[in-house]
Amino acid sequence: MSAPAPGQRMPGSFGESKPATPEVQAIADKVRPEVESHIGALSEYVAEQFRTQVVAGTNYAIKVRVSAGHYIHIKVYKPLGDAEPTLSGVDKDKTASDALDKITPTH
Repeated sequence: MSAPAPGQRMPGSFGESKPATPEVQAIADKVRPEVESHIGALSEYVAEQFRTQVVAGTNYAIKVRVSAGHYIHIKVYKPLGDAEPTLSGVDKDKTASDALDKITPTH
């Protein structure tokens, strides 16, 4: 298989980072209780960037600001249809400049 042309991505890979949307914030909010069960209570929880990967549903890699200058990265799987999203990875101790990739699985 040849490499994709410039500006294209490999099928099944994550797309480029984009500013978070209200829809992405809503997805992040649905998994917040599970995120907090892994890393503790958070007073701030604002999705700032995201990337997606289309599979049998969609994987979201989301950069979430948890305090000034402090971030976490979460990976959320949103199945097709009306099923609820599930947390599949979380990394803490991130910064605004950290790349949004290779998030540690939660299980």
